[in-house]
Amino acid sequence: MVDDKGRIERIPYELCVLVALRDAVRRREIWVVVANRWRSSEDDLPADFEDNRDVHYAALGQPQDAREFITALQGKLRTSLDRFEQALAEGTTGGVPIVKKHDEPWIRVSPCGKQEEPESPGGDQGGDRAALGHDRPAGHPEVRRVRHRLR
Repeated sequence: MVDDKGRIERIPYELCVLVALRDAVRRREIWVVVANRWRSSEDDLPADFEDNRDVHYAALGQPQDAREFITALQGKLRTSLDRFEQALAEGTTGGVPIVKKHDEPWIRVSPCGKQEEPESPGGDQGGDRAALGHDRPAGHPEVRRVRHRLR
């Protein structure tokens, strides 16, 4: 992202910023105030959450103590990894081979066949792609502008 003179190249820098921004929005580290899908995760909590925290945690079947939650989660992960390791040793992984790639073990997963296209609810074939602008033809002014900047 830096040219021969030590200056930051604008287009690659902007693309990296946009990718980082997209990832942060998806992780809900940041949010869009007027958006429904990308709103603050605090808005998803019930209005009486703070007053009835114990009731809500009990309904979810989760402990309120973070350490207790993490310990239980680590135990589940350890158990799953132990079962996986045992299956590897016994050769009962269901046909999933472990191979070497660059002197490192890799899990090889067989490719699936082509799946049928799912039906869109309401018969809408465009779905979110049209709303997000992903259906623009190659001759669209914005597509031409981006291609021109990338040259």
